[in-house]
Amino acid sequence: MTEKAYYMVDDDLNVPRRWFLGNLRDRQGVEVDPGLFTIGRSVENLDECIIDVRDGKKALGFTFSDFDAPVVDATVLALLKELCGRSIQTIPVAVSGHRDRYWMLNVTTVVDCIDESATEIERWTADDEEPERVGQIRGLANLTIDPARAAGAELFRPKGWEIQLLASSRVHDAMTRAKVAGVQFVPVGLAGLSR
Repeated sequence: MTEKAYYMVDDDLNVPRRWFLGNLRDRQGVEVDPGLFTIGRSVENLDECIIDVRDGKKALGFTFSDFDAPVVDATVLALLKELCGRSIQTIPVAVSGHRDRYWMLNVTTVVDCIDESATEIERWTADDEEPERVGQIRGLANLTIDPARAAGAELFRPKGWEIQLLASSRVHDAMTRAKVAGVQFVPVGLAGLSR
């Protein structure tokens, strides 16, 4: 039996001539906070978006717009709906200058799985002059998770560091088999196992 693996989902910046997506707007042209798609909660009252290509030309199956808001094509959407079910919310997005349809991917599953004893964590302090953030994670390195606490989660955000998107080996393998352009998977450490 193979051991379960988990991965950080990152933008593959090495794709030649790849696009870089810019700001997100609603149908009325009002800017939408991309942070809404990185906190692990459903987005309400948003039924369609528009996004511009800031640079490059090559469309990708998976990418991030500004501030790490995921954008996927129809192939990735179908794959993730099958694997992740209700743990994702999707909102149609028109990419300026492109006929194909895309979707904002909002991952709404947050799992308390960070192994704080094995992950290098920097926390906000009173010296940072942001009193509402004192004690929260400011940055981390060598992310290690407890696979028992992440069991059953396919695509999720780790509690306390919701900006990071994590995927199970099932999602990794399916997207790799589908040769999805634009995505890069970086293995995370697993508590109790060496990297």
